[in-house]
Amino acid sequence: MKKLIILCLALAACAPFQSDDSNSASVSLDERMKNPLFAQEYAKEMVNRLTELEISKDPMLEDEKMAEYVQKTKREWKGKDRSARKLKRMGIYGGFIGVDEHVVGDSLLMQNYLYMGMNFISAPGPDLHVFLSEEVDPRDVDFPDPTSVDLGLMESPFGAHRYSVPMVENIDMLRTAVVWDMKLSRLYGFAQLSP
Repeated sequence: MKKLIILCLALAACAPFQSDDSNSASVSLDERMKNPLFAQEYAKEMVNRLTELEISKDPMLEDEKMAEYVQKTKREWKGKDRSARKLKRMGIYGGFIGVDEHVVGDSLLMQNYLYMGMNFISAPGPDLHVFLSEEVDPRDVDFPDPTSVDLGLMESPFGAHRYSVPMVENIDMLRTAVVWDMKLSRLYGFAQLSP
């Protein structure tokens, strides 16, 4: 199991991130930072790395300008971490649980986007789609239920994503993110979203 998780995390680092620019071959860090879950994790890791330079007394910090640069950069990334956490609190958040397949990771519904965090991992499937539903537990209904909104095909079962939520009558009623395989009619997993 550990080897599977390590492999999935390695693949997640290489996974595509849904971009507004569908013609883009790669996605910039600025585009990825629009995802508050990605931004928070990235900023936290950046601050940790810069702090580690100080703790280990890295020789590069003997240069006064470099030491100042590290301090300035660390302050900037602490600010980005705070901003991402503040944004996250504006949405509704939940962690995925697997049902018929392995699915884990964070999700956030904020404004008209559903975000998946860097820690998102799903078992691959032939036709995985991401849904939002008013149903708290999709196992309790014949899914996809009438309240379900199909956000589209999952780009990758690994890593951070951003999905546009189409205009719906009452977005505030959507409380569950669901990973569903259309071809297999199989519930992979879901995340109950709450403030």
